[in-house]
Amino acid sequence: MVRFLLPLLLVALLAPTRAMAAYLFEVPQVVMEVEILPDASARIEYAITFRNTPAGDPIDIVDVGMPDAGYDLSTMEATIDGAAAGPIRPSTYLSPGVEVPLSQGAVRPGETGVFRLVFVHPDLVFSDTTRTGFASFQITPTWFKDAFVVGPTDLRIAVTLPGGVADDEILYQDAPFQARAVRDDGRQVVGWQYAATRFTHAHRVGVSFPARTMERVVQVTRLELLLRAFEASMGARLLLGAALMGLWSWLFLRFSGATGWVLWLLGCGGVAVLCVLCPPGHLVALGVAVVLVPIQEWRLRARKKSYLPPILEIEGGGVQRGLTAPEAAVILEEPLAKVLSLVLVGLLKKGLALVAERNPLFLAVAEPYRGLRSKGRREAAAGAGFVMHDYENGFLDIIEGGSGLPLDTLDFSPALAHLVERTVDRMKGFDLSDTRDHYRSIVERAWEAVSALGDVQLRERALETHAEWVLLSSEPDTAFTAPGWRWQPRWMPVPVGQVGSPPPAAPATPVPSSGRPAPTVGDVAASFAGWAEHLAGQAATALLPVQVTGAPGGGLVDLGAVDRVSGDIVEALAESRSGGGSSGGSSSCACACAGCACACACAGGGR
Repeated sequence: MVRFLLPLLLVALLAPTRAMAAYLFEVPQVVMEVEILPDASARIEYAITFRNTPAGDPIDIVDVGMPDAGYDLSTMEATIDGAAAGPIRPSTYLSPGVEVPLSQGAVRPGETGVFRLVFVHPDLVFSDTTRTGFASFQITPTWFKDAFVVGPTDLRIAVTLPGGVADDEILYQDAPFQARAVRDDGRQVVGWQYAATRFTHAHRVGVSFPARTMERVVQVTRLELLLRAFEASMGARLLLGAALMGLWSWLFLRFSGATGWVLWLLGCGGVAVLCVLCPPGHLVALGVAVVLVPIQEWRLRARKKSYLPPILEIEGGGVQRGLTAPEAAVILEEPLAKVLSLVLVGLLKKGLALVAERNPLFLAVAEPYRGLRSKGRREAAAGAGFVMHDYENGFLDIIEGGSGLPLDTLDFSPALAHLVERTVDRMKGFDLSDTRDHYRSIVERAWEAVSALGDVQLRERALETHAEWVLLSSEPDTAFTAPGWRWQPRWMPVPVGQVGSPPPAAPATPVPSSGRPAPTVGDVAASFAGWAEHLAGQAATALLPVQVTGAPGGGLVDLGAVDRVSGDIVEALAESRSGGGSSGGSSSCACACAGCACACACAGGGR
């Protein structure tokens, strides 16, 4: 069975037609004869018949695409109707390619001329990556821009193989042979004919034969084959470039916790440059990104549980009962942002703290507890009829010390660290696994009990008691809602409609004798679920992960300082500024060799 090589990818970027020229011609016949030489070079001869149209400008220059930039001008000879043409020089119209001035031999309107070009091009025979011991050769004749050419072309391609190749050792690639012959010297010749084709695109052909008949072949590995094919395929480069940009953005934003936007933008610029200028580096970077994404996600998941130090537990030591909801959240290794939210909810619920401002969120220590030390606060709380836990005092100190500062600028890390240490100390001698199961069941029962209550007043009373435990459930929002109702806790002094999304329109409702509006669908924006989500979001930004060992912030590293510095620079620059006062185009051609010889030619043309 005939073995095929991977497809050769050709990309020709054609230059616009010269502004002063209006070339329009026929190419009735093109003959391309190739002789493969033992040193891996090839002798190539073109015979191109031009028939200029009466309306066309004289064909005074012919551009011919070359396989690659390794061509040698000293080996080239050109004629037009048997008369010498030239001098041959690198083309200013396409690359890689040459241009041949026809001088006095220019093909006038309505006339016909035969252009011939002969040259030897090095390194066109490659090792065949699909068949051990074989050499491979691929080629496509040059072609002309569609705007120049009218009518069909009889295209013939003949390739003469080295001596010593047997008839049954010749394999075609892509297009089957349409002719085979043996020269007088015994060398095999294979050929292709396209009787009525448009000579405005590539016609790639290829042949494989035993490498033993060659003195040398250009060695190519599968990796080189992949890189060449990738470099030549603009579509693949764009697609994988978009994938690399997406992976880079995911890696960076997850790593930095959506900080360091300036570095992200610089990185995006670097990725774009890499994709355009260095295809091999593009592929390497893509492979590295694919490997790093799961590694980073694994690190982030592991880090969420890393803040809990080892616990000196005793298997079968029983359950540690009496933990508060924040302490249970620590044992269950909930994110620290959630732990902080539960603590703050507890402070508000007990009246130890209050909401001073809504947006941004400011908290303040309630008047009876301001300026007091831990003991004084506990005594005041006891007088009010509730218990103040030891760890809550640290959070109150931070709130009072940051008076006048929004919540998301306060550093609660010391108080959180104390809470974690205190919880771990309380777990000594108990069974951690059993304790976790116990508090998971408490959370589950609290959620089920509250969500099952249909009576509004009963549900409100249950939520007043079990709010923190319900917040620990996986779906707390459903517990705080009911058709036409959302809960507004008495200890949450946030005016209706000021937090969350704008409330939908609601019909007017009667006002009870207490003067407080009855809860309606219009209370959505002031619902506890929305408020708690808002609080958790701000609480998360209040954590400084580097100050709490293993505390999971938004990412592995906080690059917010970079944003602030760059912002200062931009602002300074802004302030400084406010205070102070083929002719007509070129073309290129990319040619890749898919594990074989490739003599591809760019689109040329007569001009």
